[in-house]
Amino acid sequence: MAGAVLSKVSRLSGISRVTINAGLKELDENPGNPPPKLKNRKEGGGRKKEIVKDISLSNDIEDIVSPHTMGGPMKPLRWTSKSLRNIASSLNNKGRKVSHKLVGEILKKSGYSLHGSRKTDEGNTTLTETHNLNLSTRWQTIFYP
Repeated sequence: MAGAVLSKVSRLSGISRVTINAGLKELDENPGNPPPKLKNRKEGGGRKKEIVKDISLSNDIEDIVSPHTMGGPMKPLRWTSKSLRNIASSLNNKGRKVSHKLVGEILKKSGYSLHGSRKTDEGNTTLTETHNLNLSTRWQTIFYP
């Protein structure tokens, strides 16, 4: 590469001329073979996923979620009305250290979808029932002091 072109490429790319020359030299030495990609880690390196390390974790999640599961096991869609954070909290109370994101991954792999009726809370009572109980309590305190 001519010196003027090399300087212009260096200026436009922000890479030094020495680095560009070294790259050109590498390409000339291996015309048909591109340089191998360097990896910082070996294949399979890094932290193992918690799901792989602890197989019983999905069973524990299933035990917590099963009372709140809707949709039959034979149907393609099963879901739970219990929130991911509450499931993670229950597991943390049992001595398992898991995040709500991990719980979500495990439930997704198990074929669960996370959604509930808008009018149901996690205690299996509808919000209108809860609202009516609150109103009933208020009226009782007004009329029966």
